[in-house]
Amino acid sequence: MKARKELEIGILYLCIHNKLCERTNFSRIYPKKEFFRMLGETFHVPKKMRVIVLKEMVNKKLIKDLGNRRNNNIMVEKIEFDLEKDASKFYEWLGLY
Repeated sequence: MKARKELEIGILYLCIHNKLCERTNFSRIYPKKEFFRMLGETFHVPKKMRVIVLKEMVNKKLIKDLGNRRNNNIMVEKIEFDLEKDASKFYEWLGLY
């Protein structure tokens, strides 16, 4: 597992990535329209900020933008850190226990 300094992703981005992993199948491709809807309904991200969240998640290599017009999808990348399985180590990093 990555060290704390190497894990510079952010808790909200890890939660969004975890939710995307739950909703995708083996192809790991998810419609961008549904992604923006999930950001608004589940995580209450304002409309103007949703594109910024998308771009930051692409920069942090959590997702990959597959295009804008014909292929309006994103691909969910695999990461080594699993928020639910490694929760105790994550809490230790945050200093909660």
